[in-house]
Amino acid sequence: MKLQPHPSPLQRRGGIGVTASARNCAAISLSFGEGWGEAVPPPKKNQTLMKTESKDRSADHTFIHRPYNKTELAQLYMPNYIRKVALRKFNHWLRHSPQLWESLQAQGFNITSRDLTYEQVQTIIDHLGVP
Repeated sequence: MKLQPHPSPLQRRGGIGVTASARNCAAISLSFGEGWGEAVPPPKKNQTLMKTESKDRSADHTFIHRPYNKTELAQLYMPNYIRKVALRKFNHWLRHSPQLWESLQAQGFNITSRDLTYEQVQTIIDHLGVP
């Protein structure tokens, strides 16, 4: 009985395949499976607006004043953070700004609210500025 070498974990999953291309040469072909190397779909229209970066943001960035989901607005203020972190930091900003917090609570806002009304968005913009 001849012992066979064990394949590496990547070979077992189809990650790396070694094929003989010439007499003593081997070419390594990488196949990462589905999802790797595929084209990334173009961003949605509002995502493009969120990710524009410039020294003069007013030239590249237009803010549409409308009712927002709190996570959406948080990502507009912090486009370089993932959704969860942006929301946590945004909630921190809201709670630790006494004037803003009192104004929002007077409008019926609490920390567990998910959606922001037009007036609440305007209050946030008045205190924090346009994202």
